[in-house]
Amino acid sequence: MSKHVNISAALSATLVQSGTVVFTYPDGYNKGDFVTFGAEMVTGSNDVFSVQNGDITIALGDTSVTVTLRAATSIPAGTPVTMGLKVAGVEQFTELRENKTKLSHTTKKESVQVNLGNPVAVDTDGILDGVSATTTAQSYTIANFVTAFANNLGYLDVPRNLTMTGSSGSNHVVTVTGEDIYGDVIVENFTLSGTTNIIGNKAFYRVTNVAVAAGASGDTVDVGWGVKLGLPIFLKKWNDIKAQYVDGELIATDNKVRIDFNIEATELAAGTSEYVTSPVYGFVSKATTVVQTGVGTGGAITVEIATVAVAGLSVVVASSASVGDIDTDTPTAEFGPTGEIAKDGAIEIVVASAFATSGALNGFLEVTPGGAIAVGSEVVATATTGDVRGTFTPPVALTPNGSRTYILEVETADAGYVGIDNYDAV
Repeated sequence: MSKHVNISAALSATLVQSGTVVFTYPDGYNKGDFVTFGAEMVTGSNDVFSVQNGDITIALGDTSVTVTLRAATSIPAGTPVTMGLKVAGVEQFTELRENKTKLSHTTKKESVQVNLGNPVAVDTDGILDGVSATTTAQSYTIANFVTAFANNLGYLDVPRNLTMTGSSGSNHVVTVTGEDIYGDVIVENFTLSGTTNIIGNKAFYRVTNVAVAAGASGDTVDVGWGVKLGLPIFLKKWNDIKAQYVDGELIATDNKVRIDFNIEATELAAGTSEYVTSPVYGFVSKATTVVQTGVGTGGAITVEIATVAVAGLSVVVASSASVGDIDTDTPTAEFGPTGEIAKDGAIEIVVASAFATSGALNGFLEVTPGGAIAVGSEVVATATTGDVRGTFTPPVALTPNGSRTYILEVETADAGYVGIDNYDAV
């Protein structure tokens, strides 16, 4: 069973919506002992405010926890309150030796296998195909869906994200209502922008209604499904996924991959690119350089994949940089689309023309292996926040086709936790 540590206090002032109260950890505890999910605040009159229901949010500090009231209410000054924090791990367990000593600050974790099935290929108009989006609001139910999808009562093959594409003038807000893998109501908003493919973040298992708000006249909209596959348990960190398998073959672990490179003096002076290959599917997540020969005029080292720059990644080496100087940079997003690289794919390390004098560099790229991972959203759910459990997007080269299977090995502190409540527009 899960263990909670309770901290009691009396409110020194009225706690209003969006107000905060601070609880100091008991002796012997720090923020590393706790997890955010499962936390509850209970008043003396037994009113319960929980993180999971979106009543409160918490921020774990070094010596205390700050609780923000999100519910539309207030708690009077002087009210006795108890904050229950969940200790990290499934349980605090005892060491079964002769003295039955309790192990202090010990977390028990477990590994679970998540089978994401063999999802069908992406279909951008598999739910609605060219329906009206105009100056008056429209509402589409299962009876209006594409025949094959309607015949399946609005169920997708697996929990996955939705996509939609409007016609050239579309600017409508589209609200989709449906259910997640557990049958709970889930709602997501999309804002059309001409013919741009709008990609959702929440994993729907069923779609029951698509409401198109009033907007530009004479437009249409397609609604379908994408490649983000919903997880059935809450994912706290990307590297809680310890292994990724496609068709039974291991394609990634939780260890980042380092790829070394060397830019000799002649290459640096001439602005000559260096090329390396990635031994894994993944995403370029960092670049680092170290000066081997003193640099005259400095410049930037950038990274390109198939002639497209990895967004936000630019290592700037200063003029007159000395031997041993280290510079590093990371992309705008760890799992950004411009950073994705196929197994055995070429990565170009681009040397700026500004390096026109002396110098030589060594360095390395860091690749986060496997597919794109979105961790579970822990902020109070709205129609535009991410999935409350998280999603996994297979590498582009291994995208769903109806036959590929996907299995993840996930390490979790609580396999029974499925995230905060979805936004249901109630």
